[in-house]
Amino acid sequence: MPASPPALLLINLGTPEAPTPRAVRRYLAQFLHDRRVVQLSRWLWYPVLHLAILPLRGPRVADKYAKI
Repeated sequence: MPASPPALLLINLGTPEAPTPRAVRRYLAQFLHDRRVVQLSRWLWYPVLHLAILPLRGPRVADKYAKI
């Protein structure tokens, strides 16, 4: 049997409600709290998420959403 050609799967996981830091932070928090997305233990992941990722990433990503 011949090998199947490679495939590419594209999935849209949603977008923030608005291109504002608050909306982007809420979207990222919801997405990154999902255990299927991040499989680290909660006691390790929550501080990293809430103290580093969300405060820094929300405003930066909001600017990018505002441009598109």
